[in-house]
Amino acid sequence: MAHVKFFPMPGLVQAHLVANCVVMLIAIIVVGFRVLGRFLGIGVGLDDYIIMFGTAVGITLLALNGFWCTIGMGYNLKPTVPEYPDLLANMGTVLQVLFGFQILYLWALALVKLSVLFFYLRVFVEPRTKLAVKITIGIVLLWAVGHTLGMVFACSPIPFQWDPTIVGGSCGNLITLYAVLITTNIITDLMVMALPMHTVWHLKMRMAEKVGLTACLTLGLAVVATTCARLVNVFNNDMRGNLIGTMPTTIFLCVFEVNLGLICVSIPGLRPFYKRYKNHKSSSKISGYTADVESSFKDSKRSKNRSDPGKVGTSAYAVSKGPSWELETLDGPRMMDQAGMTFYKDNSAGEGDNSNDSGSEKRLTKGGSLQSSAIAIETRWAITRD
Repeated sequence: MAHVKFFPMPGLVQAHLVANCVVMLIAIIVVGFRVLGRFLGIGVGLDDYIIMFGTAVGITLLALNGFWCTIGMGYNLKPTVPEYPDLLANMGTVLQVLFGFQILYLWALALVKLSVLFFYLRVFVEPRTKLAVKITIGIVLLWAVGHTLGMVFACSPIPFQWDPTIVGGSCGNLITLYAVLITTNIITDLMVMALPMHTVWHLKMRMAEKVGLTACLTLGLAVVATTCARLVNVFNNDMRGNLIGTMPTTIFLCVFEVNLGLICVSIPGLRPFYKRYKNHKSSSKISGYTADVESSFKDSKRSKNRSDPGKVGTSAYAVSKGPSWELETLDGPRMMDQAGMTFYKDNSAGEGDNSNDSGSEKRLTKGGSLQSSAIAIETRWAITRD
């Protein structure tokens, strides 16, 4: 690589780089939590290893983007600008980086798609769906390999891509090649998102759950929108006359598209953390409600003992430490607990006596006096989640 002259970043190029750094940081965090959730839950699978490799490729693309920004990206390559001689001297390096960048970009997109497809193989058991997924994996691999070969052999000889001084060298229409790549990328993205839709909408679940699951699986539409913007922008690039002056937006969108893809395919993997947060929040509210109910029963018991000091109360109410909630049963509402809650039936008061329910919303006891020969029944309810 020849000696490289570095330049200050133009404002737009600097803004693009900062934006991509922020999105890349978010992608690393989201992918990290996704892998952690899998490690603590169902286990890390091939789809997770693929997305981690894709993240490494995304970081490499961002590094190349940053290097580009320092060697003239955003400057117009025209003889009238003062920096023209140094910019022209940097063009060999710019084109060499572009050659590697476009191949890494292509495989970063392929890795994101493959991660989703291998995840489908883990979660869907219907034979026709699994067969369709395997066929799509083959299509994505053929798409990636085919376009890689197209990019490598776009010029003859191959070094003519970064050394236009080679005598007798020639290139095909690179803009058309990029447009075909982007268009087929959109088509394969839509194929990947459409694969599980038939299975999802035939699951036995509530409509709201189907809609939510569909939304998670179609987050990639945001990536498709970015790709469409790239398709429009690619025709503004001047590959031979003013590459560094017309490519900044295209390079920004390439890196942004990959990072956004990493985020979108990893967000569904954060569901275990959301459920844990939601359960913790619900448990906190319910524990407070349970404490209020327990307090009201204690007040009722003290009031009862004061009114009849010679009589020892035979009722007890036990509240477990875990989170609890109220469920409607045939006998009325009963307080239940995740770990199992115990209630001792209080038969020491008549049905018409409501004075013992001070502070409680509903009575949890039924009438009749507890005789010395009566049998006290302890009833336990437990809720478990498979």
